[in-house]
Amino acid sequence: MTPGEWRDVGRGIAELARARLRLSRASRDLPRHLAAPKAAAPIAPTELDRARDIGRALDRAAAIVPWRADCLVKALAAQHWLGRLG
Repeated sequence: MTPGEWRDVGRGIAELARARLRLSRASRDLPRHLAAPKAAAPIAPTELDRARDIGRALDRAAAIVPWRADCLVKALAAQHWLGRLG
């Protein structure tokens, strides 16, 4: 992996940990903790490539973290990471 990919995996681990913590703190009212979906806007090819890179980084990170990082955890992590990128 390139240094950039390693950096993304490290960020992925941090995002997975944050998402897992959010889920563990969630009460019975889980939907309250999930962001409301926004209207889909056209995605530029470079943004789509970055989203794919983030998905790959989260898959790699999920394979090495010592906690369960299933689809919901990865989706929450991706949502937060992508949201920070705008």
